[in-house]
Amino acid sequence: MLNKLDLKDKKILYELDLNSRQSASQISKKIGLSKEVTNYRINNLIKRGFIKYFYTVLNTLALGYYHYKIYLKLQNITPEIEEEIIDYFLKNKNCIWLGSCSGNWDLAVSLLAKNTTEFIELYQKTLMSHGDYILEKNILVIDKAPTFNRAYLSDKINTVELEYKSMEDIVGTDEVDRKILSSIAINGRINIIELMDKLNLSREIVSYRINKMRKFGIIQGFRTAFNLDKLGYKYYKVLFVFKNINSKKEDNFIKFCKQNKNIVQYIKLIGNWDAEIEFEVKDDLQMRELLLNIRSEFSDIIRNNEQLLVYEKKLNYYPF
Repeated sequence: MLNKLDLKDKKILYELDLNSRQSASQISKKIGLSKEVTNYRINNLIKRGFIKYFYTVLNTLALGYYHYKIYLKLQNITPEIEEEIIDYFLKNKNCIWLGSCSGNWDLAVSLLAKNTTEFIELYQKTLMSHGDYILEKNILVIDKAPTFNRAYLSDKINTVELEYKSMEDIVGTDEVDRKILSSIAINGRINIIELMDKLNLSREIVSYRINKMRKFGIIQGFRTAFNLDKLGYKYYKVLFVFKNINSKKEDNFIKFCKQNKNIVQYIKLIGNWDAEIEFEVKDDLQMRELLLNIRSEFSDIIRNNEQLLVYEKKLNYYPF
């Protein structure tokens, strides 16, 4: 539980969520501990299972990949068959996120594809391999997805907004860039020396390429994957259908989400739903209160909503 962590541990988790590539020395200056003690605490949080891994947030649209979501309701399955379907997506090189759900849907899957033709091919392969077990499906395209830091870990308000949005131009990458992205995708805290040795590149090249990809919006930031069960939190997604929505009203909705400490992402969708909001909350009661507040505050634009409890199985923005 989060209350088993002391204040310094919580501050470390907060800083690692803001930027997991911060050094122990940088974090130590912010939280008032020595570099050695800070490093020990980080390693201890990993050992105790509060931290699963460190990952890199990418704007895949800048790389020329569109982000598709599939929600699946399954039928005639056993636990073994469900695990087989999950494993199918986990091994799919185009799958960047997978969640097992409680609610009206059993699985939520995020796939990258360069165009509609490639996505349809991926989708048809899914139907060919497991179509008999799919009762219902919903396909959506992500238009933009601002991500917020986990302000509930501290007494501060949300200060970070990582962007996933369309770019005017696709940013070109070469083999060196792609090797770096593959190495830091789910090891965002790997240091420069380790990258140099692993990729047989000089410090100057590694540093330059990472900075270049940050400058051009490919790399949005470096975050930390937490074990929410250990922290005493639950992960919910709420899907919304809007009415009478315009850009100003949506901007106000996004601003509201950013200011809420328990909302970690707003996702604008194209499809049967208009938006998806991700929550990390202590319990069902807190989730209910937050949702009632949102429905009351934005009753003029919310037509309907659907709530899912999610158990994350995979997260990797660059699984290639």
